[in-house]
Amino acid sequence: MIADFPDCKDFTGYKPCHPGEDGEACVSPKPRGKKLLIINIGAMGAVLMTTTVLPAIKRKYPASTIYWLTVERITPLLKNNPYIDRIFTYDFNTVMILREMKFDVVMNTDKVHEICALTNGLLADVKLGFGMNGDGVIIPLNEGSNYNYRLGIDNRLKFIENERTYPQMLRDICELDDNIDPYVFRFTKEEKNFINEYKSCLDLDFDFPVVGINTGSSGLFSNKRIPIDVIESLISELYEINSGQRVVLVGGFEDEKRNLELEKKFGDKVINTPTTEGLRKGMTYVDLCDVVITADSLGMHMAIALGKKVVGWFNVTCAPEIELYGMGEKVISEVECSPCWKQDCDQDLNCLNDDIKNKLIKAVKNIM
Repeated sequence: MIADFPDCKDFTGYKPCHPGEDGEACVSPKPRGKKLLIINIGAMGAVLMTTTVLPAIKRKYPASTIYWLTVERITPLLKNNPYIDRIFTYDFNTVMILREMKFDVVMNTDKVHEICALTNGLLADVKLGFGMNGDGVIIPLNEGSNYNYRLGIDNRLKFIENERTYPQMLRDICELDDNIDPYVFRFTKEEKNFINEYKSCLDLDFDFPVVGINTGSSGLFSNKRIPIDVIESLISELYEINSGQRVVLVGGFEDEKRNLELEKKFGDKVINTPTTEGLRKGMTYVDLCDVVITADSLGMHMAIALGKKVVGWFNVTCAPEIELYGMGEKVISEVECSPCWKQDCDQDLNCLNDDIKNKLIKAVKNIM
């Protein structure tokens, strides 16, 4: 006799469910409903930004199971997310599993050849986003993906004409309603307790806004980070205009040396938070801030995800693509060659000599 296979999100066929571990009928089944797979393995900030589609997916498919495929280093940003039922880590074993599953909808937001090839090979009634044709060329799979596809192959559209945010484009790629929802990130109870305890140990006057500076950016595009001399000027001026409130320094592991040097120079004017404790711990330090000054980087997306006021600096990257949800200001380089999305500059880095400090200070004053 072939066993019954319960329609329940918790049932794996590998070990007993609870309750029901002694063979009795499940008292609280969780039907899978529509099965949806989101594929996003790109930059960390892009993965956080893609969480904007989750509430709309649930509005469209209230009875559903949402799976997400990403790379292992990004999975912490998706953990404890109330909309995601299972996170798949992209590796050979996972690909073998996914190729045997059947989905109602696959949403691939990545224009990456191997991921588009994987999308082609998955079993699904509907495939949205990007796939590959017989010549190995990345192609859009639905009409809603056409605009974002064109953005990748048309420099005039990307750098000059486009006024649409990436969350708007995601809405169209995934064929969702017109609402642009916030990013979805949830701290655990333990993380919330840590934040409260850490705050209580700091010499901060919470009658005044806490301003943080994300001092770095990805090493891949190092020219988009705020120059160190500008950061030094910001610290001095913010300390003065904000009644002696200490400035919080945040960043990733690649920013540790820079932040230590800033702490050595400015002493009690700054709070240098740890940079090597992982993504979720990094989010707890960003949460200390009311306002975050940042380049277009993961730190900016962390601040947006946490509902902080953001002053974003844009020179290399495209400001219109970022949604601040009315909670900040964009300071955009005005030099002719910006934005460019170049890793190496052939214009003497003119965008870094663009009165950045005064523009950032003005924006901070506007939103404090």
